[in-house]
Amino acid sequence: MMTRKSQSSPFSPEIGDILKRVDALVKNQDIDGAKREILRAKVIEPKNMYVHAYSERIELLIEEQKRNKEAEEALRRKEEDERRMAEEQRKRRLEESVMRKLDAEARHRLKKTAPPQAKRDHAEEIEEYVQGLFAEWKNGVPDKAGSSRLASLRARLNITPAEHTSLEASAKRESYMQVFKNLWTTAGNDDGPSTLTALRQRYGVKAGEYDGLEFTIIQELRKPRNGPHLLVIDDDTAFLKAVTGMLREEGFDVQGFTTSDEAYAYLLQHTPDLILADINLETSTMGGFAFYEKLQETPRLAALPFIFVSGLTDDVILRAGKELGADDYVTKPFVNETLVSVIKGKLRRYTEMGVLNVN
Repeated sequence: MMTRKSQSSPFSPEIGDILKRVDALVKNQDIDGAKREILRAKVIEPKNMYVHAYSERIELLIEEQKRNKEAEEALRRKEEDERRMAEEQRKRRLEESVMRKLDAEARHRLKKTAPPQAKRDHAEEIEEYVQGLFAEWKNGVPDKAGSSRLASLRARLNITPAEHTSLEASAKRESYMQVFKNLWTTAGNDDGPSTLTALRQRYGVKAGEYDGLEFTIIQELRKPRNGPHLLVIDDDTAFLKAVTGMLREEGFDVQGFTTSDEAYAYLLQHTPDLILADINLETSTMGGFAFYEKLQETPRLAALPFIFVSGLTDDVILRAGKELGADDYVTKPFVNETLVSVIKGKLRRYTEMGVLNVN
């Protein structure tokens, strides 16, 4: 009868005691104390992969605390900005209401004094003046020569001050928004304005004047494109949110999971174009390596490009991932452009091989 050989512990009793203390300290939110314990463990067994895994976890918790603090500060600033914008919008609505009343009164006086033919001719005069305004506002606030031409045009076309104020505001807004849109769609073009600040100065736009319109344009331009379908797994929710958001901005269709178990259930029904997974998945029944091996049991999933992402940089771990057959290994922290390049390279290679059919 064969007996199964008991497996030896992957670390010494001393390291085991330290890791238990680290778990207790993390539960009590004493992250600094946990970090000190891990540093002691690294001195004792510098190449122990479990110590490195715990160290990575502690560093991520520290980063998460930092991000949470920054997020709270950002939320506070956002709320202040929203209150300021609401007040600015209230003031603008009040100003617009006053201008509409003045404009209505001016048109009412015009109707009383002008004969029918004059009314029809004045509509044509207003159209001509609008064309003149757009011509002068095309490149920003009109210079002295442009202002002089508009003054002469107003006098010739019988444009009232109220009409001028209303029409010029519309011409300024439409001209600025067109150039603003061009700035966002042709960023880096030497022919366009170098910065948003310079653009606002060119058109005499005050702080908060067109915030709502600018935001609407930016959101429209940033709508995600339909791209290759990626599946990302990482038990660090903050990191997962940041990576999936960045990849969506790059045009990818991204599905994120915090556990390999949820990801595997999804893969039983869906087939992505590429899988990106962390190695140290503490909240899952399958770690990154075990998850990869599980996928090899299904030909449809085994054929997909697979990239490991982790802060573990031990040579043994790196070699283990490559020996399993994973396509690549990206270490944290990484530059976003590097990760995107690796993903695009794998997708292109698999497409050329005929395994995938993606854009």
